Amino acid sequence: MDTSINSFNNHVSFPTPELTYHGGRILSAPVFSNVYIGDYWRTTRGAQDRQYLDKFSKDILGSPYTRVWKEYGVKRAKVGTSTSLTLSPTKKAFTELDIQRSIFNGLQSGSIKRTSEQDVFTLFLPPGMVLLSPDGYSSREGLGGYHSSFDSKQFGRIYYAVVVYGSTGNGIPFSANPRDNITVTASHEWTEAATDPDVNNGELGWYDANYGEVSDIIMDMGGPLSQAYGSVNGYKVQKNWSNRDQRFEVRPLALHPKAL
Repeated sequence: MDTSINSFNNHVSFPTPELTYHGGRILSAPVFSNVYIGDYWRTTRGAQDRQYLDKFSKDILGSPYTRVWKEYGVKRAKVGTSTSLTLSPTKKAFTELDIQRSIFNGLQSGSIKRTSEQDVFTLFLPPGMVLLSPDGYSSREGLGGYHSSFDSKQFGRIYYAVVVYGSTGNGIPFSANPRDNITVTASHEWTEAATDPDVNNGELGWYDANYGEVSDIIMDMGGPLSQAYGSVNGYKVQKNWSNRDQRFEVRPLALHPKAL
């Protein structure tokens, strides 16, 4: 058996991905709720973007895209509520502490609704806001978003994802369309939040020894960004590695036998 993969037809050979289960939690029935950070989402353009992203969430989470996740123990995904949070004072950068405060305060005030222990709150940042990760990465340096969790005495373990508004040098430029950059990044983080929710805060779920989490694999192989995503229901979403099909895909091979 060939133990290498030719990535993106660029004649660079990489070890074949092999996702293995490490014993951690899998979110078998995640509920994804959108949380829009800042006043931008109340502007005319921002409201249009929010409407687009809310529709994207409903269309993608009910599509064949999430059937790829079933291979890794995710039985179904649901759409939760959509809300917006005002920042005071207005911030130019968003940190892990800001994420935790925003979600905790939203839950306390009731503006963010908790539906189950498998809630994943997705924070969408406004244009120009820089995301700073706990390990020192910046969205001005190739960070498009990340997912993680934190623990609260009042609410228990809280899962979340945060997504940068990808434009003008901020986030990952998959395309010239910021909405595509947002949806590709969101699909990446949702996949990983379901299949490896306790990364950095507990035991690993599905993880590859060479490349990391399910959605990290195609990115870490270093091919063109244009080949890291495909389309489902008219939306751009990231390809994920399938152990079963031995390829990157946006829907299971059995549902779509032609190469994507």
